[in-house]
Amino acid sequence: MAERLHDEYVNAGVEQRDKIIAEAQSEATGLVSDAEEKSRLTLGALEEQKTVLEEKVEQLREFERDYRSRLKAYIEGQLQDLDSRGSVATESTESTEVPES
Repeated sequence: MAERLHDEYVNAGVEQRDKIIAEAQSEATGLVSDAEEKSRLTLGALEEQKTVLEEKVEQLREFERDYRSRLKAYIEGQLQDLDSRGSVATESTESTEVPES
């Protein structure tokens, strides 16, 4: 009878062990699955943010090119205006000078 009782306890212990292991494996699988899903969602969101930021960077580069082009054109126009005023001033000074005889 003691041997039978011992066997029953051993069998119950084995069943309990197997049940605990199965629950732990199931929970581990669920945790891994949740972590993978969270990782996938996070990576997807980061990829979208990366795309948006790359588009903004390209817009800023385009703005910079346009700004530099307009600034260069403006400065060149100012230099041409300055050159034309300088030559007019030189001509008017030369025409107002009295020739030496």
